[in-house]
Parts: sequence; structure tokens; C-alpha cells
Amino acid sequence: MRRGWWLAGFLGLWAVLASAQDELPSLAVESLSGKTLQLPADLLPRPQLLIVGFSRDSREQTEPWMRRMTGTRGKVAASVRQVVVLDVPVLLRGFIVSRIRSAVPQPMHARSLVASTDIDAWKRITGFDAQDEDAAYLLLLDAQHRVIWRGRGPWSRDTEAELLAALGAAASPPSGIARVDTRARELMQREGVNGLALAVIDDGRVTYVASYGYRNVEKALPLTPDTIMYGASLTKTAFAYMVLQLAEEGRLDLDTPIAELLPQALPEYEAFADLADDERWRQLTPRMLLSHTSGMANFRWLEDDGKLRFHHDPGTRYGYSGEGYYILQLVLEEGLGLDVGAEMQTRIFDRFGMRHTSMQWREDFADNLADGYALDGSMEPHDERSRVSAAGSMDTTIADQARMWAAIVRGDGLDKRSRAALVRPAWPIGSRHQFPTLDPAEDARNRDIGLAAGLGLVVFEDDSGPAFFKGGHNEWTGNIVVCLETGRRCAVLMSNDVRAERIYPQLVTEILGETRMPWRWEYGWLDAGDDDDPS
Repeated sequence: MRRGWWLAGFLGLWAVLASAQDELPSLAVESLSGKTLQLPADLLPRPQLLIVGFSRDSREQTEPWMRRMTGTRGKVAASVRQVVVLDVPVLLRGFIVSRIRSAVPQPMHARSLVASTDIDAWKRITGFDAQDEDAAYLLLLDAQHRVIWRGRGPWSRDTEAELLAALGAAASPPSGIARVDTRARELMQREGVNGLALAVIDDGRVTYVASYGYRNVEKALPLTPDTIMYGASLTKTAFAYMVLQLAEEGRLDLDTPIAELLPQALPEYEAFADLADDERWRQLTPRMLLSHTSGMANFRWLEDDGKLRFHHDPGTRYGYSGEGYYILQLVLEEGLGLDVGAEMQTRIFDRFGMRHTSMQWREDFADNLADGYALDGSMEPHDERSRVSAAGSMDTTIADQARMWAAIVRGDGLDKRSRAALVRPAWPIGSRHQFPTLDPAEDARNRDIGLAAGLGLVVFEDDSGPAFFKGGHNEWTGNIVVCLETGRRCAVLMSNDVRAERIYPQLVTEILGETRMPWRWEYGWLDAGDDDDPS
């Protein structure tokens, strides 16, 4: 059908810069390769061009646009996707999708999406005109998935030039981001860092995501924003956030002793039998466990005899402890009857659109995962963790972590009281370093910045106001997130090469400006001078 062509001929191609930057609403689609997606949650934080058709005959306009924008001469700095909006009876959808799939070349199936729901939303966001239903409708989104340009009609040189101009403005990072990008590459080269991913959050929104280097150097496989990386102890903040949701619902009191929450004594569980002769376990509360004041070592295997024990009375001293998170996980599973992996998936990962994050290994991660690199440059294959661990089993991507920390700094999913509890100082930190966790040496400078344990993270007073951070490390992984509450600004840094931790102070300064972040406390090897100079 060719209704409306007289209007198109009279007016020519319509294209406008969006007068207001509308955010793309949540829209369900399915790719021709069979993958279900939720837009914009499953879009990487980079410019996106959606070429949308509403009728069978719209192919005459959408396909030339697709060829032009994805071909050699028409490559653009954006992800380009074609969307077919099907407003047809349910019984016909399978047949029509099958016909579309057979007509589209197989290499384009992943880029070709079918929308059979939210029809009115698609019409609103594209500016659909029933008089021109066979036209191609173009949506250009910026990295935050806001509509910055709309177009309608067949391809033309003038419209392409207008589109590319709008895209150039969207794709070009601000000068500050460009400096971050340049600095990241310089520092990686200086320290021999194999892979790095970073995200910038401003006013609670993800404004920039980038990746550099390799996920596997030996095979020259590049690290990308959707490469699966080990989240390590960033898991703890996500877990604490979930526990606060449970407390908010009245399912858990953070200050109730775990002896009242478990169906049997803690030492009766085989994993905690070492505590059978020490009744201090009865003093433990969820708040103590989340704030690392349990009195136990980080992990029992660090003890000379490999046995779990108390080094301090619970609630009397900060000492980082993954064992405390193991105990709280047991409380949720045995006392509340919860599946912690499933709760994390529903309450945190799904809620925040983290489609490539899980507490357990997933087979679909295998095609794009990062192997790790130690201080000596030796490679360690990615650990396919099959067991949920609240202390650190999260596999994730930099794009997903950007979404999560943006949600955390906004307080999404928690009421104001619970969000305040997350970052309220629960216990002052006097220790000179984060690791080793049982070192009795103290540093009076911690008091100058109000260094304290929050719940699942560490808080301090920056010159700008309240701030918090969380690290995640092992021999082959280095992650750090630093957030300033004023302006809801965060720097999210992840690496599959532990040597990246040497450059994090400089990079965070490049992103956030000068802060009072206690780098010496987080990274003990920095303790070689009189200040935390990140230059």
C-alpha cells in the first residue's frame, strides 16, 4: 500500500532534531537469531541507530538505510539495528516472523529485531504518521539512550549528512572524557596492563563506558564492554543491597543475633564446626557481618591451621572478612529459606537491566570472557564458578556494573531510610591498611576523613561531601568503584590484570578530580610516602 506518498512528495523527507531528549522507554523485542532483548537495558551505553518499519512495504526504505549504515562506505560510530514492528494477530506472528527471517541474510539476524508488543509506544517514540506507514522511521540515541534525532523516509545524501552530523556530536566524547581515554591508554602502556574497562557516572546516569586492551593476550582477543569479567568483591555491595531490601520488607532485622535467625546452632553446620567451642558466634548480627566487624579473618585458609576462629569479639573492630558474608548467606538460605543466587538475580541483576551478570557460571558467557593476568604477567583462565558465594562469585561486565552503580548512587530499589543505612558509618576504621586484615597497626589519618565501614562498602568524607568506595581483588583481578554523593558521580574501573591497580589513583582523579580517597589504605603497597599523591 502506498498511502501518503503525495504528502511525502510535497514535503520531501522529514527529519528533525528531537526538541526534547526523550528516553527510550522499556520495550521488549526479539532478534531474528532468537534472542529476547529488553530495550534499552540490553543496549550498550554507546550511540544507537534504530531503523524502524511498520509495514511490509517499508522494507523498500529500511533496507537501503541498513545497507548504507552497515556497509563499508556507511560505517558509523554507533550500533545499527533494524526493527520490524508487527501489529498483527497473535496467530499470524510466528508465520510472519518466519518469512522475515528467511528474507533477511543470516549475518544480519542479530541486528534485526522484531517488536510485537508495545506498538503504541513504538509509534509515539518514532513519531509514526498513519499517512506514511510505509516509510522508514529513524531513531538516533545517544550513549544514555535518549532520542537526539528522528528521521522519516527513504535514504538521501542530505538526510544521511544530517544524521551523521547528529551522530558525530553524540559519539564525540566531551573533552574531559577524551582526556580520560588518552590517560587510560598512556597508563596502561606504562604499567604493562593487558586489559581495562571503565565507566563514568554523572548525576546517577551512565555517561561513558569504554574498554581497552585484551581479554586474552595470547589469542589477541579484545576486551569489550560486554566481555564477562570477574566481579570479585564488588559482589559484596550487591549482596548488601539485596539484604537491605529484605530488611526493608521486614523479613530480616539487621540487629537480631543470628542465633535467633538460624534453625540450629551455627557450629552444627559442618562448614562452621570450628566455632563449636566459642560461644561468641551467638553475638553476631547481620549488620556486623555486612560491616566486617565479625572478628574473623578474611578466609580460614589464611590461618596457619586452616581453621576458622575469632580474633576479636564481634562488633569491636573492623577487619575485612569474607567468612562473615558466608555466614550471612547461610542465614538467608537456612533461616529464611531463600535461594541467594535467585534473589540476587531477581532483586538486583534483573531489576537493573544487568543481562550479562550472574552469581554462577552460565554457558552463554563462554564466547566472550576475560582471562586473568598476575603481577608477573602470567595468565590464569577465567574461573567458571558453579557455586553462589555472597563474598564474591559475581560474573559481570563493565556495562552491567555501570548500570548497577548508577542505580546504587541513585538509591533505586531502596527507600530513603534503607539507602541511608547503606552508607551510614557503621564502625570507624582505624587500621593502617585494608590488607592484611588482622594487622593491628593503626593510622590516625583515617579519622581526618571519617573512614568507616558502611554496609558492603567503605565510606569517607570527601571535600565535596559524603563518599564511598568498594574494591574487588584477587591475584588476577583488580576492580575499584569510587562514588561521590554530591552530584551522584562515580568512577567504575575493572581489569582482568591486577597490575591495573597501579594506575587507578590517577584514573579516578582524571574522572572525578581530586578526592580524599584513601588509596594508601586500600592498596597497602602505596604506603611509600607522606601523601596519597595520585599523579
